[in-house]
Amino acid sequence: MGTPLPSNIMDRAVKIIEKESGADKMVNFKEWTNAWEKLQEEFPAVKNIKDGFRTEIWHKCPVSSDMLIDAITRVIGKGIKAETLELMKDTINKKAGEDKLVDYKEWDDAWETVQDKDAFFASQDDFLLDEIWYEVAITRDQLIAAIQEKWPESFRFKAIPD
Repeated sequence: MGTPLPSNIMDRAVKIIEKESGADKMVNFKEWTNAWEKLQEEFPAVKNIKDGFRTEIWHKCPVSSDMLIDAITRVIGKGIKAETLELMKDTINKKAGEDKLVDYKEWDDAWETVQDKDAFFASQDDFLLDEIWYEVAITRDQLIAAIQEKWPESFRFKAIPD
């Protein structure tokens, strides 16, 4: 296991995320990206972490199945047939289970399942998979928990002083 995130960086990350999330306490991927860039500006240790790590943290956050379905309709728009949307809803809800939360792997599995069954999704590029995922907002507490869980992996190569 790596060295835990120094408290000064974690405290600052929490403050930035709180500001970015606003009164609704929800964070979308754009707001997370803004927070990440601010952390990189303030802390050289964060600047040295690959940007893909920001995405890895986002992928650790489960999302509400309802919010994911809403994101699908926002991104794809009116071009999706009702029965195709129903197939995707049913598949997502099966993956979500009782807690109604879907993690990125479950979303990816749902995507592939529906691609195998439906011509519309079969014809879509996989970039749409991520585009939809990045449209979903999560609670700032989910994001902070994902940072605390995932962050130590980025510091395996060296300890960073507090």
